[in-house]
Amino acid sequence: YKRQEKMPPQLLILDDFKISNEITAGLLKEMGYTAYTCQRSEEALNLIKSIKIDIIITDYLMPEMNGLEFLKKVRELEEYQSVPVIFLSSVSNPEIIESAENFGITAWLKKPVDIHQLAEVINKLITK
Repeated sequence: YKRQEKMPPQLLILDDFKISNEITAGLLKEMGYTAYTCQRSEEALNLIKSIKIDIIITDYLMPEMNGLEFLKKVRELEEYQSVPVIFLSSVSNPEIIESAENFGITAWLKKPVDIHQLAEVINKLITK
């Protein structure tokens, strides 16, 4: 996956809790990123089909479809087969994490998320 260098990195944050989205998006915008937020998986899937996203940040526990089901649908889209995906979740089940790794997650960060840790992961991905 190669992002367009001249534009600020575009990130998608998917979490069913609006306040989590707003806090994370606000911090990422302060760091110079463009951040889009969605509270529903279907909304996020529609967004990534219309806007090229450089990194996807998603919760695992969500209504409709969980983060792993969302990740599977993302990977079905040719242009998103190698886009970095970061999970933010309170779930720490090794089997779930392993399943997500098999579908190519980039990182699994425990909630409540340490914004400095998230920023470090994002910065590493952007400079690759």
